[in-house]
Amino acid sequence: MLDTIPAEILAHIAYHLALPTLSPPLALLQSCKSIHEAIAPASNPRLYARLFRSTFDWEAAERRVDDGELNAGQVTRELQRRITALRRVGAMIRKGDVLGVTVEELWVIYIMLIENGACCSLLLFMGDSFENECNDSCSTGD
Repeated sequence: MLDTIPAEILAHIAYHLALPTLSPPLALLQSCKSIHEAIAPASNPRLYARLFRSTFDWEAAERRVDDGELNAGQVTRELQRRITALRRVGAMIRKGDVLGVTVEELWVIYIMLIENGACCSLLLFMGDSFENECNDSCSTGD
């Protein structure tokens, strides 16, 4: 029955399921092949680009690209890169052992921190340990 829903509506449903945690809607992705094909990152990068735009500073990311324009595939890869780094580093912080943080992850987080509003996004993944440092900048927009 779900596989008869138009792809645009499935993408809209997937967007709202993924937005609170920025995790792909696994239950929906695993429900059947046609739904997976409609909302998987490889086949629907626009959905994940929309998630990126809702969460991170889209314009700052575009400024770092040579021609000033990102396509949906590039944005999807950047979203995946950021989420992976944030989740890994957040898990290490919660364990109290950050020795495994890679240089790539540090660069990802550094770039996010210098972008406008990224601190609030970091809170989503890093939890209470960043809350004191970021509360003021999130509330004032600095």
